Amino acid sequence: MSPGLRYPPSGASRTPARPEGEPAQEPAAPGGGPGADQKPLPLTRRQKEVLNLLAQGLSNRRIGRALHITEQTVKAHLHMVYHKLGVADRTEAVVIALRQGLVQHQRREDPPS
Repeated sequence: MSPGLRYPPSGASRTPARPEGEPAQEPAAPGGGPGADQKPLPLTRRQKEVLNLLAQGLSNRRIGRALHITEQTVKAHLHMVYHKLGVADRTEAVVIALRQGLVQHQRREDPPS
């Protein structure tokens, strides 16, 4: 290690400290908080397909089967959807998608038992 270079202890935050008295930036909240008036980034056709199946209640595995892609690819599409919509999880993504008209409310028909 070079003299003068210091690394934070293991597990310590590597994000730079903000100057004292400066407020922390809040992430954009599509539901009505800061940044709610910002337009979300556009979704690709495939991201819309994944979001539509997600809104129908399908698991990642079932979305993958329906679209003939791997579960890992579904996760990658969902990661980008969450980022573009400014949400943290699948429930928030569906709520925002419904509010913004990105998907239509559809009930998934369960197969007969």
